[in-house]
Amino acid sequence: MLFIYDLLINFNDKLYSFYEWNKSDKVLEIKYMPIFKIKSKDLYNLVNYKCKVSNDFLLKIHNKTSTYYEKIDYANLFTDSKKVYAFKYDSLGNVISYSSLLLDEEDDTLNNSLKLNNSNISYTILSKNSIISNKLRYIEDMDSYNIKYLNDIYKNKKYDEIEYLYRELFNNFDSSSIDFKYNKLLYSDSSYKLNKIINNINKIKSSNMSI
Repeated sequence: MLFIYDLLINFNDKLYSFYEWNKSDKVLEIKYMPIFKIKSKDLYNLVNYKCKVSNDFLLKIHNKTSTYYEKIDYANLFTDSKKVYAFKYDSLGNVISYSSLLLDEEDDTLNNSLKLNNSNISYTILSKNSIISNKLRYIEDMDSYNIKYLNDIYKNKKYDEIEYLYRELFNNFDSSSIDFKYNKLLYSDSSYKLNKIINNINKIKSSNMSI
């Protein structure tokens, strides 16, 4: 086991590249963190699928990671000498958070880890469904906001607003049911356009104007 010092880590429930980090993210200043070299196949599995590491591995890394303010119970870095990612686990060994590294820090970490030999890490793949999204993070965030907004207005029976969104997004004045229009909006792939319409509605509301 080797320790890497002075890193910025941005744990999220999904793995985002450093250029997708948000200003609102809670970026941790890591004082030291253990790193293990594993096979590329194992790193791929740990990043792409829901996984659980063994209790033996948890014991090995327990309290071995520290920020400048506190220790993290279960966390470490994995590398295959090509990429480096940080992982965080719950007390049962389930991977709960991931982080990429800043580009220069990843290069330094890769250089420092050249002396490492491969470690055999025992883990279980809990789901074969990939957890990697093909969408950029800002699109995911936009989708989440749109869906929450639609769910809220549907739940509160703001059917006029659903009608308006439907007309504006699809340029369609058909007489389909509210449920049909709500679901069509919900599963629309026009995230940016829908978000722009919703933002316009909110501007109108804030100006005390009706649609």
